[in-house]
Amino acid sequence: MLIHTPEPSLTVTSTHMPIPTRMITRTQTLTPFPTPSTPLSVKGPWLLGSTGRQLVAMNLDGTGLTALNILTRTWSTTGWVAARVYSNWYAPSDVSIRLLHLPSEISVQTIRLLSDELATPINESDEWDIYLAPDVYQAILTERATILWSLDGRYLAFIAAIDGPSSDLYIYDTQTDQVRRLTDGPNQAVLIDWSLDGKWIIYMEATDFFTGIGGFAWHFSPKAVWAASVDGSEVKKLYDVEDGMELLMGWRAPTVFVALTSYGVSPPSNLRSVSVNSGRVYTLDRRDVTRVAADWKTGTVLYVVEHVKMGVEELGLFLFQPGWGAPTKLDTEGWGLPDWVEWLPDTGLFYAQFPRGTMIINPSGDVLRRIEAECIPVPSPDGQWLAFGRWDCPYGSDAPHGLRLYTSSGEFVRVLSNERVDGPIWRPDSTGLFFNESVSTGDGAFPRLMYASIPEGEPWVVHSNPGASFFAWVEP
Repeated sequence: MLIHTPEPSLTVTSTHMPIPTRMITRTQTLTPFPTPSTPLSVKGPWLLGSTGRQLVAMNLDGTGLTALNILTRTWSTTGWVAARVYSNWYAPSDVSIRLLHLPSEISVQTIRLLSDELATPINESDEWDIYLAPDVYQAILTERATILWSLDGRYLAFIAAIDGPSSDLYIYDTQTDQVRRLTDGPNQAVLIDWSLDGKWIIYMEATDFFTGIGGFAWHFSPKAVWAASVDGSEVKKLYDVEDGMELLMGWRAPTVFVALTSYGVSPPSNLRSVSVNSGRVYTLDRRDVTRVAADWKTGTVLYVVEHVKMGVEELGLFLFQPGWGAPTKLDTEGWGLPDWVEWLPDTGLFYAQFPRGTMIINPSGDVLRRIEAECIPVPSPDGQWLAFGRWDCPYGSDAPHGLRLYTSSGEFVRVLSNERVDGPIWRPDSTGLFFNESVSTGDGAFPRLMYASIPEGEPWVVHSNPGASFFAWVEP
């Protein structure tokens, strides 16, 4: 299934994985929250966070902590926040998208996701069950990527069944305040992603959904991958999926994505490059590929092969560049195979994360630095600094807790914290770093939001908040 982690940049990290990653909250009851003595700034920017029970927003100086009347979220960098809401998860006949625009916490728009025809059976049944519901409900109610902002923040793409018996692709235009249906078909549209030029939305056609514990449609049968133009002028099938699960692994150009067809427990897989504009599908590797990162600036793809054929192992970290014709195996001697690979646009470099540490690799395949006992960093927007910690480390990593600052070339600068730290948030101008620090006391652990000027400022407490962790900045 498609897991999308929105970032305020052109990073698109998307994976269709049939494995749930977290339980969804089964009630939308929100905790009363005190009115702030200072309101949210009209001009912004704001820090967006969550208490685990509701969203909160705050000014960058720590004032104006305000509860938003929503629980789950997807946000854009232009001040818009969208959340899927319902009054009863067990009978979500009124499932809707609620739209806010900061600094107001009042809804701007509410979009119902089910037609009256589909909502009525839920209302009339005392035993309605998402686990046994027809495909259309499971395609819409899954917690996977069914709501996603365009990178410029103008459009919200979402999956709904407003006009018919199957789920389709819709968009909401913040400039015109209009909802438009883009697709119509007998099977279910599910799992969406935006092309980097903002002109296309990629989605999957699927059937035979099965929802597991927690409300995730964790298994379905993909039939084809499609693209719909934002202006509604064209909907086209890119290719059929004959078997297995289709995984969208990233973009190697603004309109060219990398896809991986996984055939379950039996290799090989099929790693391929797909052009949305031309429809050309090009196979990059037919071996069993397990990790992929794509560079949309150069078209380079870094990936891990763990292939066994006739008892012979083919293992390694490979790099494919346009014009090379064949992938090149990189030297990882003494480090084994990486647990994860990623390309970060702020630095233009690849990062391969091993249990032993992280390798920094340029698009030409040169290993620039091996950093022991560190995981993949969060770079500053200007690409000059790297913040390291273990918030996204895999099990068994040697990386310690805390937060450490390095230069972009991998030179250690200083320790910012020795406490448990969640993912840091850089200021847009790269002059400072916010981070969530969990401090242990005799009564347990409590979170606080810290800030440090970069490179030399000492960290200070911005806000000791009531259980809130902050994860993004949002501009008006």
